[in-house]
Amino acid sequence: MREYVFTIHYEEGADDLMDLFIEWPSLHAIAISHASDETMWRLDYVTGKPEALDAFEALIADIAHCDAVIGDQLVVDREYEVILRDPQECVVYTRRPERDDARSVTSIINEYLGDGHLCQTDRRGNEYEWRILVDDERAVSDIYDRLHAGVRDGVSVELTKISDPTYWTNNVVRSGSLPPEQREAIEAAVELGYYEKPRQASAVNVADELGISQSTYQYRLNAAESWLAKQFVEHL
Repeated sequence: MREYVFTIHYEEGADDLMDLFIEWPSLHAIAISHASDETMWRLDYVTGKPEALDAFEALIADIAHCDAVIGDQLVVDREYEVILRDPQECVVYTRRPERDDARSVTSIINEYLGDGHLCQTDRRGNEYEWRILVDDERAVSDIYDRLHAGVRDGVSVELTKISDPTYWTNNVVRSGSLPPEQREAIEAAVELGYYEKPRQASAVNVADELGISQSTYQYRLNAAESWLAKQFVEHL
């Protein structure tokens, strides 16, 4: 199994939605998608400043083109729903039919790799990155040629990476690497309200609940918090 990354680059003015990502550097979207011959489904997890998310939500309500579509055809018969909206994040579900004159990138990949392939996307700035796992390397050049031939003006595509599937194994927060006593310390802190505002339990209270000294508990909690912070920054 090999990992391939296609990166689609957008010039300013080429796509309304990608223009928003260019305008708001804080916007970042990670998505999973699936397509059949008839339908495409996608779930986008979008983070950014509140003002950027407001602009994002307003734009997707009226957008005529889909940035995940090859070609320059209008996409008006789509369904979407914002299923989570917080000040700095939102989750958007999208469903739309496939058409011969407006094929999604997902469906093109599906056409060459068949059902069951894994695909993840990452959008930031003017780049839309498509990461796929492939067991038939011969199909990759066909996918690239199809994408390259179908992009509209102001859009380009390149194959940016070929490697072993390290992303799928490394870019995951694996709680198994956190020692059990540190995991217990931070889980107890959450359960007893140590992180609530106002704080519902002190470090002394949590240590007493676990039956250990405050100094031992504080050491374990600090170590767990340090691990979580490093994991968060590494996987941004």
